[in-house]
Amino acid sequence: MMESGEPQVSNDFKNRPHGDTPENNEGLSIGPTPSAKEKKHELNGQELPYDVINGMPMFQKNHVIGKRYQIFERIGWDDRVGATYLVTAPDGKELVLRVGNDQILIPQLEASFLCKIEQQNLWRFFSQVHSIYQEEKFYYLALYFRSGPALSQCLKYCGGKFTHGSGGRLALDVLRIIRITHNLGYLVRSLNLEMFHFDACSRQLFMADLSTVRKDTSKSNTHNHELVMPHWCGSLIFAPMTFHDDDPISCRDELEAWIYFFVYLVKGTLPWENDRADDVKWTKIKSINYGELFEGLPKQYKKILDTITREGSTDPVSNSEYDRLEELTKEIIYNVGNIRDEDDNFDFERDPTEDEIPRFVVERNPNIFGMWADEACTQSSYSEEESTTISNED
Repeated sequence: MMESGEPQVSNDFKNRPHGDTPENNEGLSIGPTPSAKEKKHELNGQELPYDVINGMPMFQKNHVIGKRYQIFERIGWDDRVGATYLVTAPDGKELVLRVGNDQILIPQLEASFLCKIEQQNLWRFFSQVHSIYQEEKFYYLALYFRSGPALSQCLKYCGGKFTHGSGGRLALDVLRIIRITHNLGYLVRSLNLEMFHFDACSRQLFMADLSTVRKDTSKSNTHNHELVMPHWCGSLIFAPMTFHDDDPISCRDELEAWIYFFVYLVKGTLPWENDRADDVKWTKIKSINYGELFEGLPKQYKKILDTITREGSTDPVSNSEYDRLEELTKEIIYNVGNIRDEDDNFDFERDPTEDEIPRFVVERNPNIFGMWADEACTQSSYSEEESTTISNED
């Protein structure tokens, strides 16, 4: 069990407190029913021997699960939140496979969350579900693989910090991800540079790691003593004030963490970054009160924090407040960062050089199937000299 304080659950998926995941039926498959054509292309491999460590399977490369997924390699090693593999589907599509069981329910919670996301067509900020499959021992959530660097890699490429234009656009993506999560009744509970990846196709960030997302039990009408309020489980550097008092976090606390995250993107550091854990709270308070946190930054950053902290930590965040935060972030992007077009490059993007631009050679008389077409010599578009040359070669 993670430090989030998730409730104890029974083995019967139907009776779990949150009612948030599929029933525990052997061989359950959620997704399109395979067509006859697809069945022809089922994976022909076989299951290979594997060990179970901490409740999670250690599949070998090329191991086949239910003729649906073929293992390529394991990429996620935190058994507390389930195993993560790169796999291929029968049609060759690359997938990310999350694996859980009746004790490790995080992949099931992720599936429930993503299904709600897809109902609103907001998967571009998260991931898109390919299929869900459940057998006797394990639960499988397959997501379409989206290539792109982690935000940490983008930041490293830029020397540790972004300009206001790039940092603002990336922070706006994170804000929208947080807002969507809150609107669905969940909390993110963590912010770090590894959990967000840059999708090169859509040119926006998406949340690649959903393992920290939990239901916001403060919005639940159920008064169950087993339900524990979610706590912050992310890195100390972006933690909100309530974390230092060991209090549960709220939507407003996560927005507070977001502004620290935003400042870090454009400054490359925070005043308390190198402090001992016991000193972070007081350094944070002093740096905010004396203006050190926003030193060298335009006024919009301070206005963002004021908007977030104007109400108490446990007070709900209104739509007008979310709108105001987006408005201030856009001011930073366009007025401070001088971004004029959404297609403007990010700091870590560049245009190709002349040598990198593909060059195409167009032949007037292409060689078809290894031999010249006979009628090529009689085409009126050819000059007399070209026709003579070809005739002489014959």
